[in-house]
Amino acid sequence: MFSVSPAEIATIVLVALIVFGPKRLPEIARKAGRIASQVRATADEFKSELGGTYQETVEPFREAATELAAAGKSVKETAQGELKWVDDELREAAAAGTDAGSDAAAEVAKTPTNATDTGPVAEPNPEPDPEPDPEPDPEPDPEPDPEPGQDA
Repeated sequence: MFSVSPAEIATIVLVALIVFGPKRLPEIARKAGRIASQVRATADEFKSELGGTYQETVEPFREAATELAAAGKSVKETAQGELKWVDDELREAAAAGTDAGSDAAAEVAKTPTNATDTGPVAEPNPEPDPEPDPEPDPEPDPEPDPEPGQDA
């Protein structure tokens, strides 16, 4: 909060004594003490209520962050295991010879890396979709009928 030095307190008391007089000063001090106490109690109540709401709001996010961290760790460990397996297979294939190496590479290419892998990815279409035709030209207005009394 803020701090008030003893000299400042003495100045405030002296000014209050001069303004209010010695008879009313104790009464005013009691009222000021009650008001300060009420302000402090209200502030404490507000802090506790706000703190409870804050905890209720933040807790689900903390739980989600913990779950995400665990899932991330699991994915990392799985990926490292798969990479180690691929590395081991390729090293074995390279040690066995080039024919076995191409067989191992083909086997690795066929092996899905996760549950969502459904096979090779289709190549994108190199030709873009044709642009839609612009609005058709409006039909020309038919020739106007000659006005009566005029020769055509």
